[in-house]
Amino acid sequence: MADQTLLNQFYDIDNLVSVDIEMSTADWDKVRSTDPHFAWRGNPSWQSPVTTKDVIDKFNGQCYYYYPTSSVTISGSKYPTKQPPPKFDNVRMVKKSFGGSNDETKPSIKLDFGRMTKEMKENASDDVKKAAKKSEENAMALLGTSNCKQDDSYVKQPLGYEVVRQGGIPSFRCNFAKVTITGPALPKGSQPLLKGVFVNLEPPREALLRNNFNNDKGNLYETEAWFDLTKDSLAKTFDSGGYSSFKNQQDMKVAIDQIDKSFDATKNVVDMSQVSKVVNVDQVMKVLASALIKHHDGHPNNTFIYNDVVAQEKLTADNGGIKLKLIYIVGYRLDL
Repeated sequence: MADQTLLNQFYDIDNLVSVDIEMSTADWDKVRSTDPHFAWRGNPSWQSPVTTKDVIDKFNGQCYYYYPTSSVTISGSKYPTKQPPPKFDNVRMVKKSFGGSNDETKPSIKLDFGRMTKEMKENASDDVKKAAKKSEENAMALLGTSNCKQDDSYVKQPLGYEVVRQGGIPSFRCNFAKVTITGPALPKGSQPLLKGVFVNLEPPREALLRNNFNNDKGNLYETEAWFDLTKDSLAKTFDSGGYSSFKNQQDMKVAIDQIDKSFDATKNVVDMSQVSKVVNVDQVMKVLASALIKHHDGHPNNTFIYNDVVAQEKLTADNGGIKLKLIYIVGYRLDL
């Protein structure tokens, strides 16, 4: 598919991406110095206020505020190479992750190029739709960069993802990006507000699903360390990616019920034939085995679970509407 060809070119390890950003000094200071609105759900004592549904709803689920840029120009050593390089307006910047953003000099950042939901497209003007389509055609509706503050070599994530990709495990594409931030009001010859190398990591969006799975019409969920497929964890920590029309987590609820039923407490055994009705067991075991071999932690902080079927409204464990799979995430503590 055309979008996958562009993304493969954009995230090719030999393609050094250059991201040149103009934004006001005041807004950059806000981006780099802001604290998260709510705590990491896996460890509520990490920051305050403690995470509750009310706090999350207050900030519309966003851990950090987005701030405007004046312009963003994207080029690459191999793609995109056209001159002049693509330049985007109305791009917003936000801190990325918790650990990676705990740095006021060089935080991990995300750039939102105006990716639109189905509801937004239905209400958008033709000009807004055209601008959104332009960003999608350049394979950059959302651009995420990691500062690798826990890996001075900058190698562990790119190498780890390449290893698991060759093993046939769903994973993210990534390469390197040189990011420069300048202030439009700064005198000519002034030092940039930021200049450094980052890991350029593919975001968890529809293109990732199309590249790794049979479809992009299922439900994608993200959870965190120390949580499992239980009703309690589902209520607390599972965020939906919103790639289907059904946002009631019904597929996860049915899957959790089925897994619970498969456990015989009197014999302390699990009937895997029942689990396999809702989980692609071979795929999950392959991903977990890779994580156990390569991670000190056992599994990374964030975990993505994808129901690799076209989402349905009415689900049972027997009607084929649930087939959970994992997406591999390479952590900074990868043991290489």
